[in-house]
Amino acid sequence: KIRFDSEEDKAAFGINRCYRDLYKKQIYKLKQNDANFCMLSVNRYSVSGILSEDMCDRIGLYLWRNSHIKNLTLTDCGLCEEKMEKLFSRIVDQHEQNESNDYLKKHDVLEKILNVGDTSLTGHVMGYLALTPFTKLVHVNLSYNSVIGTNGLDV
Repeated sequence: KIRFDSEEDKAAFGINRCYRDLYKKQIYKLKQNDANFCMLSVNRYSVSGILSEDMCDRIGLYLWRNSHIKNLTLTDCGLCEEKMEKLFSRIVDQHEQNESNDYLKKHDVLEKILNVGDTSLTGHVMGYLALTPFTKLVHVNLSYNSVIGTNGLDV
């Protein structure tokens, strides 16, 4: 049996066996900032469904605190703008607090860093990705999520 160390985690991931397994195998390691855990990989088939907003909120909290993730893959997980905000809003908030007077719009930051235009991503999704705090981040794959488009993002 999986032990959840917070009621919020239990409410988000205790719904069914697949989500509990995701928590046990990946989310708990992410939460603990495990130095040996450097790749978070989730897809619709591994969890037999999509990620809820509560799950995205918890994952976002642990991503924000983690310093070892190199690869982030969330493919075909039903991500939408609201879920992207849950995943990356803490990162954006911290970035905006640290910005100087030369603040660039989030969209411009991603466009400059990744050379990606509006045709690939929609809305504020670009901004959330542009401001990830992962200095060691090597790969981001958000393919096959409807809000991002059929091709998604794979950097």
